[in-house]
Amino acid sequence: MAPSIGNSMLSSNYEDHHWQRKLFNGAFTSQQLKNYFPSFLTHTNLLMKIWSYTCDKESGTNLTVLDDLSNLSFDIIGDVGFGYQFNTITSHSRNEFTSAIRYLAEIQLNASVFLKVLISYFPFLIQLLVMFGKRRKFIQIVRKTLNKLIEKRKKEIDDGISTEEKDIITIVLKDQQQESSKLTNDLIRDNLLLFLVAGHETTSNAMTWCLYMLGTNLEVQDKLREEILKNILDVNNISFEEVMSLKYLDCVVKETLRLHGPAPILRRRTMNAIKFGEYEVPANTVLQTHISSLHMNETIYADPHLFKPERFMTGEIPATFYLPFGHGVYNCIGKNFALLEIKTFLVKALLQFEFSVDPKHANYTKVIWLTAKTTEPLSIRVKPIVD
Repeated sequence: MAPSIGNSMLSSNYEDHHWQRKLFNGAFTSQQLKNYFPSFLTHTNLLMKIWSYTCDKESGTNLTVLDDLSNLSFDIIGDVGFGYQFNTITSHSRNEFTSAIRYLAEIQLNASVFLKVLISYFPFLIQLLVMFGKRRKFIQIVRKTLNKLIEKRKKEIDDGISTEEKDIITIVLKDQQQESSKLTNDLIRDNLLLFLVAGHETTSNAMTWCLYMLGTNLEVQDKLREEILKNILDVNNISFEEVMSLKYLDCVVKETLRLHGPAPILRRRTMNAIKFGEYEVPANTVLQTHISSLHMNETIYADPHLFKPERFMTGEIPATFYLPFGHGVYNCIGKNFALLEIKTFLVKALLQFEFSVDPKHANYTKVIWLTAKTTEPLSIRVKPIVD
């Protein structure tokens, strides 16, 4: 991934990943998520307004919601990441920069597992891929734009114009000012690109699957809506604390990610020789864990193919058997960011709409790339709730 994502923490070795992760962790604390929350609400409210206008109030309207949710996630990351307003929710138009980001996201996330494994053994192949076609051009466009944004924000900080830690870029640039910081502009740029490319597509897929599961399990949808109505004091002024307090919502999201996780396969490379039972694994060996199979373990999950959010109510499921965001030092740094984004969207959506899936749209075929996707976009019937 390095040519697109550069030297971000995703493509770094253990030592570089460790200190990069430590520096960027400050942008994903609970307090920072609370600071980002108003932006999450602003963009989500905008999409809710559009759906209210476009969806039939009597019978509802079938939508391939993934496109809209991809725009929502894209706009949120642009705003909260570095104060950039993509405005894809309202305009659906793409400038040179947004087109380049979308293209790189498709390439990164839809490359087949076989290709990923092949590149892990023959890294020079990805260098050859970058040298040709649109990929190289788009990488240059994105890096140039992000470099300009970084320099602009640095100047604002130096001039005292931008001092509030309202977005990720401001937080990490302030850290860069410390003498001991090894954080270069290139590393900031590459990690911002990582958040954009990896973040918006996986989160929008997760939100789509949440709606699908709620649309095919109406009793769960009703129960979740009841929890939201019971615990949200003012539906027009939802707080961060209220969203985080919704226990059944947390269970619904967890169960959806168990069945339809963002990364069905987890790859790691051994640092030292290890032994698994009778098998000896040499150092520097690429190992793959099939997360989807792990999440179907009947010993841990009774009736694993059924959608049962209640299974997460007791807190008894071992952490090592639930890995939608990975595990250990390489787990997803944006995990809580993504979960808050998903939960904020679901709260707002269930307050204003009912979701269902027509039987003719209920079946789907999944294909496993770097992420799990369906061959055809999922269609969800969205019906406004009329008072």
